[in-house]
Amino acid sequence: MKKVIRLTESDLMRIVKRVISEQTNTVSPKRVKFFDTLANNISSKLIGKKLYFGKIGVLGNTSITIKKYVDRNQNINLQGEEVKDLGLYFNVTRVEEDLYSYESKGSRIWSGMLEVRAEFKNGVISKNPIVNLYPSQNGEVNFAQGMKPERPLTWDQVGGAQIWNQALNVNKI
Repeated sequence: MKKVIRLTESDLMRIVKRVISEQTNTVSPKRVKFFDTLANNISSKLIGKKLYFGKIGVLGNTSITIKKYVDRNQNINLQGEEVKDLGLYFNVTRVEEDLYSYESKGSRIWSGMLEVRAEFKNGVISKNPIVNLYPSQNGEVNFAQGMKPERPLTWDQVGGAQIWNQALNVNKI
């Protein structure tokens, strides 16, 4: 037996908006796999690499070593989401130590998190990667004290523009 349900225009609009919202906020397993694989490929080129950064804390002319891949931005996992950027996050340590004469080597190692991001506009990657360094204090990353390298890093220094540009290939899957 069929039932007749009466809806007002506002009820119908609310239902349609909710359906559209649910469809556009759906995580795509194919996108997750694609971006996880891409992040791992980029990370394999960066783990263990030293990057010149400049002043970190009180020390000038310093470098960081990329220790471990941590995460990537997750918003690009959503079905139908336009890829505007791809950001990867890494645990890093400062190569040089700021030690007093009475301290032993390795006792005060500066650590933090490195953010490397590619931005895409109209299918074109940004001229240089966006790079930010955040210190860790008591195991917590302090995003309020972000630092930028003294000289902009190039795509070659962070794995190459060609590999980062593969993020745009997600539209083909």
